[in-house]
Amino acid sequence: MKDFIGINTRSSDNLRYIEQFGFIREYHEWSDDTGFDSDNTPNCPQNPLRFNPSNSQAAMIDLDRFYERLSGRVSPCLKWLAPEMRGLETYNPVVQEQKPICGQLSTIDQELPESYLDYTRWASIYAARYGSNDVCAYPGSAYGTLINNWVIDKDQNGAGISGLGRLKYLELGNEPDKWWYDSEFRNKPYALWQMMPEQYATLLHAAYDGAGKSAGFSITGAQSSFLGVKNADPEIKVVMGGLSNFRGRYIVQMLDRAYALRNANPEAKAKLPFDVFNIHHYLSNTGKVGAAYIDDNALWNTYDYLGLNSTGISPEQGQLRQLYIRFFERLFSEIGNDSIRDELSAKEFWLTEFGYDTNNNSPIRAKLSQGSQSFFTTQAQWLARTYLELSAVEYAYKDQKIVLSRAAAFDLRDMGDAGEGDLYNPNGWLYTHCGLLSFDFRPKRSWYFVQTLIDVLGETRFEKDINTDGLFQFDDGGQSPRIYYYKGESDRRVLAIWSPTAAKISGKHLKIPVDALLSRIGEQDLNTLDSFTVIDIQPFSTHGHRKGYYVADGNIFLDDASSAVSETPLFVVLG
Repeated sequence: MKDFIGINTRSSDNLRYIEQFGFIREYHEWSDDTGFDSDNTPNCPQNPLRFNPSNSQAAMIDLDRFYERLSGRVSPCLKWLAPEMRGLETYNPVVQEQKPICGQLSTIDQELPESYLDYTRWASIYAARYGSNDVCAYPGSAYGTLINNWVIDKDQNGAGISGLGRLKYLELGNEPDKWWYDSEFRNKPYALWQMMPEQYATLLHAAYDGAGKSAGFSITGAQSSFLGVKNADPEIKVVMGGLSNFRGRYIVQMLDRAYALRNANPEAKAKLPFDVFNIHHYLSNTGKVGAAYIDDNALWNTYDYLGLNSTGISPEQGQLRQLYIRFFERLFSEIGNDSIRDELSAKEFWLTEFGYDTNNNSPIRAKLSQGSQSFFTTQAQWLARTYLELSAVEYAYKDQKIVLSRAAAFDLRDMGDAGEGDLYNPNGWLYTHCGLLSFDFRPKRSWYFVQTLIDVLGETRFEKDINTDGLFQFDDGGQSPRIYYYKGESDRRVLAIWSPTAAKISGKHLKIPVDALLSRIGEQDLNTLDSFTVIDIQPFSTHGHRKGYYVADGNIFLDDASSAVSETPLFVVLG
């Protein structure tokens, strides 16, 4: 779970907090490396790249040190536009989300791989520098020359740094399906921001391996060396830019186009040009939840539905686990090509954005459906439970079990100022207060909840849901508790238990007969249980409160004498 539980962040954020996570998705602007335009005239990128220090206007970041401190845990999300492409002399967060193409979009064939040559070069140099393949170790090599011509280190050209071995993943873009900035050209090929599925398939084809080592991607002066992440470092895994929602038709069309581009090319070894399938989803009271959300053809087929209404809902209200399983079922059934299905099933699957706002104006605000409590508490509960629900997603395809291997909450810190003491902050809007930290890096309740989750379950992985049929019930009835079983090395066995409600439920008593529990777990080397430890999540603690108990009369009792169950997950360590 320590590699599963991730966070979104930026290199300018506080490393002391970032490094507490085993998986980090870093929003990385092209301007961080290439800087900005000098004459307000649009052109293709010409500025040299800087990594040590970077060209970021947010802070002078030493990216070499940043990735060294977090070695192997970061997946940089290489975001779209180089400022020179639009003549930007300073940071513009909206314009820099446009497609990474030079020139007038209406005159450019956006389904031509060479249209993404500049982006491919940037991703290739990134992979060469921070991957494990030291291309500069060979004097006169094409990649060594490329890096010496394009990269400045500590104000010196030709430093020739490569193969630092600090990255295992590179994500190509963020939400390439973004439609909300476009109006006139929305859902049309010449939209400024929104990429059609065929266009994004083409970008992946180009940046993955230079469109299968196509001539247009050969490095200047070399006929046998090509741009492309996999050509720079075959070991780096290419992550598909996280789509903004479960866009079924978009995904099927993207996969079909990618396969068509690569199937006839023997140099294109992978017919789907990515190693990680990636998606985003925020839970809001839209009226459709779980399988019904996926089965709604209007939602499945649309390119431009945001999926938000007026308030956030808990992962159980949104039936997030069931939604994801049904998504896999429908996606694999609607892919018509067996080869595409088989290759897709072997990929990693990530969900790299989800979360809740702690302000009163957001359509994903952390507000209970019944009762009243601080948004900070509700956000903390729902984030912890979302990680748990996502860890339990499993789908069987042929003889494979497809699971989610990474989940990253949005965001490490708030985008706007708000005091922890203001329980119902009226300021802000969508995504502005999703952080686990305040804008000035003060931990919110969600920080302690998520860190306790990592501390308790970090060395385990999800094994099974042992209460699918409601065998174990609260003493006073009500909705059945969630009881998920996690197991790790050295026979570490942990139950995560909580009330899956959103009504400020607390003080629930639960009796778990040990014989029934062990039968549900079903492990031959676990046939007796004499003791257990209860771990409660506590404010201002990243480890929780722990106390040991003995099994009494053949039962585990969770009540006022030990720890009663609430909407905050508690953990029972067996043995």
